[in-house]
Amino acid sequence: MGKRAEKKQNIFFSDEQAKMRAIKSEDQYNNELNRWERIKSILDEIYKLTPPFGEVQKISRKSTGIFSSKEQAKLFQKNRGIEIYLDPNKFSSEIRLFFKPALKFLLNMDVIAYTNYECDGIVTSQPYRKFLEGNILIKNKAIFEKFYEKFIRFYDFININRVVKKLKQETNEKTKTIYNNERSLEILSTNTVDITPKMDIKQTTLAEISRDSQRETGEVAKRHHAEEMLRRQLKGQRILNCKEDKRIHTLNTIIERTELCYPDQKNVSIDYYHFNYEDRIDDGKLLAKFLDIARNNGCFGGFTTTNGFRKTIINFIEVNLDKTKEYRDALLRQQNGPKIKDKKMENNVIPIKDIRLDANNCLLEINKGEENIFFKTKQKNPGLTKETKLFKILYHLWDFRRELKNDKILIKGDYVLLDNLSKGSGSVSKEATYKNIQRLNDRLEKKGLAIKIEGKLGKYQLIINKT
Repeated sequence: MGKRAEKKQNIFFSDEQAKMRAIKSEDQYNNELNRWERIKSILDEIYKLTPPFGEVQKISRKSTGIFSSKEQAKLFQKNRGIEIYLDPNKFSSEIRLFFKPALKFLLNMDVIAYTNYECDGIVTSQPYRKFLEGNILIKNKAIFEKFYEKFIRFYDFININRVVKKLKQETNEKTKTIYNNERSLEILSTNTVDITPKMDIKQTTLAEISRDSQRETGEVAKRHHAEEMLRRQLKGQRILNCKEDKRIHTLNTIIERTELCYPDQKNVSIDYYHFNYEDRIDDGKLLAKFLDIARNNGCFGGFTTTNGFRKTIINFIEVNLDKTKEYRDALLRQQNGPKIKDKKMENNVIPIKDIRLDANNCLLEINKGEENIFFKTKQKNPGLTKETKLFKILYHLWDFRRELKNDKILIKGDYVLLDNLSKGSGSVSKEATYKNIQRLNDRLEKKGLAIKIEGKLGKYQLIINKT
């Protein structure tokens, strides 16, 4: 099935490239380009909605200790595909005109299929109608990804080919103009005076065409880079605004993805992006360590990792929903259990009556010295200190802070742009600023202070709850 579908797709794209090269009318070419742009928008949305699954490319040592290679092959052969719903109302009215034709096109390319509905043995057209409404099935993730990459290459080709055609057309028009001018001079010349105009027309070279093609390719790469940066920014905001423990969030994510097809399908694949762990090696190790603990508690039989297209996929084998929910509830009870109280701390929170930021000594003073948090690092020269990036962020947010007391607003404050925080703290990028804000929130929370930096739409504010 895979080789036959791949051969069919290769023949199709090869024929389409030949057709696009043969088009001479600019209007006709633009109409074809607009049609492929609409289909690309629909295919991009399917790619975003599809949770990755399929063959395991890399198996960890821990998982091989649980299942043999034959058993793992049997487990992943149970994956008959996964159903997704593509809402046509997401798209604009222009793209909705191509919704059904695009689905039929992908069905003909053996990329997607329609789900089978039980109708008591009666043959009906209900599956096909549901398919055209957006209920589609991805049978093979590998075939889908290969087709997606081929389609992107084809889409880039028709954009580059448009530039080449335009350059050739301009060259032909200039050549035709020169020829007409020369013919006119031959007919109208009656004098011996040479009145032939001196025209220096620069012919378009192959290097110029190649340069324009590279420019178009660079624009496509910039667009992909912008999408990736937006994806990271959204993940950073989600982590900052999430009040749920990372471990509990991980288990809830596994439960939500598994419940869709459970118990018919107990294997599930989830993108690392959906877990509340940052894109750092240390955070990846923390997630792997927690997944080992969850496996030992019977949440699933094992897990492997697969490096996909600009992403890392975690494949969970034989998920046990009951054990996963039991372990999640145990963590919740442990988190919400009784806490030790003393004179200074009640419910693990220090009551804030007075707070002051000391810029000279790089410290945050609570209740006139009852608790001090220092933000400075030792330098090579003895006696010299330097404020940390965390303190610089806190310093820039301080004048715009929001203070509350018993739900009453003492200082309204305002939000600060992330760009200003990045420049003021000397961070190398916005991503680094996100991570520093997260570390600052973690440090204040561990100290038992009701202080948090909250953000929305690229703006952040320091919020202090007094008692």
